[in-house]
Amino acid sequence: MFSELLKEFRIVNGYTQKDLAIKLANKSDEFQQVDFVTISRWERGITSPNNAKALRVLRCLIMDVQPFLKSLYHYSSSTTLDNFMIERFGAKELLSTLAAFNIELPSNKQEFGFEKVIKEVNDPILKRIREYHTIYNQERLDLFNVDLYLYQEENKLHGYRFYYESDPNNIIAHSISFFIDTEELEEEVRENGCDVDIRIASKYKNVGRYSMYLASGTITSEDLFKYHWIQQIKFLSAHSNIDKFYASIMSETVVPFLLSIGFEVVATKNPVKIGGIKIGRRRYERCLMKIDTSVLLTSKEALSLIADHL
Repeated sequence: MFSELLKEFRIVNGYTQKDLAIKLANKSDEFQQVDFVTISRWERGITSPNNAKALRVLRCLIMDVQPFLKSLYHYSSSTTLDNFMIERFGAKELLSTLAAFNIELPSNKQEFGFEKVIKEVNDPILKRIREYHTIYNQERLDLFNVDLYLYQEENKLHGYRFYYESDPNNIIAHSISFFIDTEELEEEVRENGCDVDIRIASKYKNVGRYSMYLASGTITSEDLFKYHWIQQIKFLSAHSNIDKFYASIMSETVVPFLLSIGFEVVATKNPVKIGGIKIGRRRYERCLMKIDTSVLLTSKEALSLIADHL
């Protein structure tokens, strides 16, 4: 599929193989050494980059990489994800999350639905999110230093509210992420570590390079975790100029799993002796983790979630 998509793009746009090599070199320093011979070999399937690099090539050319991901179904088995689910959603911290939002898990399996996280000015969900962060992760109350509804309408914020299809007025979980210029966020992390100022959020456009910063979320069950990430991964795969994904992490069970699929720790905050999250031999209150979306989207864990949804 990589070779087919590459050749199709070149022909539709009237490029020679040399033209395409020049375009890639101009788009990314990673492809400075790619020449027309390499393009020819890729198109004929004689050689091929690994899946993550192939996606990085394609995202220089096309916005929607879902057709490429669809071709990777046979890579989609993952026991790592299954093991993480067992550990994460059997953890005591889940009970505190449920209690904070007054949520009870249903005894029978139900279908989920989702909408954009904030539907109106002064949406009641904002009060719920504020109450949650008053109990858990008070530093995240910085969300309310900005007009979240306005940020969403300006396309600076991307988020979901989740509910059971049988009761759409009962919000059972949420996620809030911000679009930030990739280079600006890298500089912000160098200067301020975990304390990312969400006021630097950028209006998402189809041109430019963006990072998505997951700042807030509550996921209350294994099935909901899967459902949320199916939506998240589908969105990222349809917006390939979002090239980095950041997440603020406070849960110790999450860190090893994210490291195993390619995330890296880029900042830590507040060393602690007990509790917190363990990074190497030390413990911290929280950390900030990052992954290139080409690695995330082509991971077995991501593919195992979206295999039936593209």
